Amino acid sequence: IEAALVNNEEFCVRTRVVHVDIDARRVFVDIAGVGLQGVIPLGEWSRTYISSFKNIVSVGDIIPVIVLRQTQIMKHHGYVCSRKRAIDVDSWSGIEQRYPVGSVVAIRCVMKKTPVFFGNIEGLRDIEVMCEYHQEDSKGNPLIIEEGCRYMGIIYRCSEARRKLKARILY
Repeated sequence: IEAALVNNEEFCVRTRVVHVDIDARRVFVDIAGVGLQGVIPLGEWSRTYISSFKNIVSVGDIIPVIVLRQTQIMKHHGYVCSRKRAIDVDSWSGIEQRYPVGSVVAIRCVMKKTPVFFGNIEGLRDIEVMCEYHQEDSKGNPLIIEEGCRYMGIIYRCSEARRKLKARILY
């Protein structure tokens, strides 16, 4: 790692998630399974905007990272890492074919901001959908949105070029 950093070379390695700090917006990892500590800030997680690590990553997940630089992690030697630089897949590629307008999808609420929330579609990684909702569902029942809960929604805007994915909650 040190030689790669000195030579400005990318050092890509697999890591295991050991702690997710939602409040501080960072993930702690064990680099290469040898006890080296690494930290991934929220901004280095994905090539797309994500509002939180909630329901995105779990302790024990194995993820690739690029080591960026040295740092101190709780008074110990460690490294700042980037997952977004280590992944080759563009989650937006082909999104309009996978989730065409009118698709009904299951969405887990990640962050609520009345009258919208941001959520994850099951099976779609690294993209959050912005969801609009009303006080009542499509059947007239009260609709109470809670973080961590799943809702059924319909895609009403999907654009790979503009990197937008929006849904309205049905129930």
